[in-house]
Amino acid sequence: MNALKALVLTMTLLIIAGLGLVAYGVLTRASRHPAPAASDAKPGTPFGAIALKQPEGSRLQTIAAADGRLFLHVDAGGRGPRVLVVDPVNGSLLGTLVLGAEP
Repeated sequence: MNALKALVLTMTLLIIAGLGLVAYGVLTRASRHPAPAASDAKPGTPFGAIALKQPEGSRLQTIAAADGRLFLHVDAGGRGPRVLVVDPVNGSLLGTLVLGAEP
């Protein structure tokens, strides 16, 4: 019975030590990566109408935002499915990813 109590106590201490190490690791990694600097543009600053120059009949399927970019999934318009990568700060088209078979 004493051996079982010793085993339970040892396992409890190992779990507590492990949780402490995990917490320490999370805190040290979080302090190494400061928050990204805010962009020079103020939120909500209007920039006017932006023409992305897509063929007539193109339809916007989905929109996603990641890494400071907008990803617009556009379909139809005679060009097939594609993803437009747009800079949301100034509205410029950064590139187009063409979906489908290789040209």
